[in-house]
Amino acid sequence: MTGAFICVAAAVLYIAELIFFLVKISASKKEFSAGGCPVPPAGKSYKAGFVFSALLVLLPLAVPLKLYVIAVVCATGVLGEFIMLKERLENLRQVKTELKAG
Repeated sequence: MTGAFICVAAAVLYIAELIFFLVKISASKKEFSAGGCPVPPAGKSYKAGFVFSALLVLLPLAVPLKLYVIAVVCATGVLGEFIMLKERLENLRQVKTELKAG
């Protein structure tokens, strides 16, 4: 029961984090299109990262694990998504500053 609660809490955090960063990334992309510059494409592993992070968050529901393992697996999925989205946002900002400077 507690493991399911951890998974649900991690899924809620996953969705909230996804919405937060996608709003910021979308705003950054709109700045590119408003300036007439093409939006740099995301890396090849960008979409796969969403799938693997979601699988890590939902894995403990399918496989019986100890409570501490469930917490670590769910935290890894949420942290992986955070790192991936933060990197995408930083890449967009870096390209934008390079275009302004050059």
